[in-house]
Amino acid sequence: MGLGDRATELAPVFDIPMQPPTDLFGLLCLKNADTLIADTSDPVISKRLPAWYKHAKAQTFLWLPMVAGTQVLGALYGDQPLAGSLVLSEREMSLLKTLRNQVVMAIHFGANGAVSQVDGCFQRLFPLRQT
Repeated sequence: MGLGDRATELAPVFDIPMQPPTDLFGLLCLKNADTLIADTSDPVISKRLPAWYKHAKAQTFLWLPMVAGTQVLGALYGDQPLAGSLVLSEREMSLLKTLRNQVVMAIHFGANGAVSQVDGCFQRLFPLRQT
């Protein structure tokens, strides 16, 4: 599921295998690490991005993994086309993390208390791209 101008185009390419994690997104999810990357052209970052990420055409992004226990359910993702252009206040980041936590709880407890399966891939949820 995705929201935003290019969500329909980008959602199908956001395929992140978890066994084993082979790129930055998979590693961030396994570590449950909330991350704001200011510049994807940084060599340390760019070498860990999957080839399909070029379709995003984003030089900065936010990645908030959605994890219940040890199971990765998905992630909240937002991006901007220019490096350094995704700037969030502490309050905005706190609200996004609260939203993420509420989504995790809804998924985790949704099916009679059973954790929902995501077939080993992330779903691209709630992109924050602003025009």
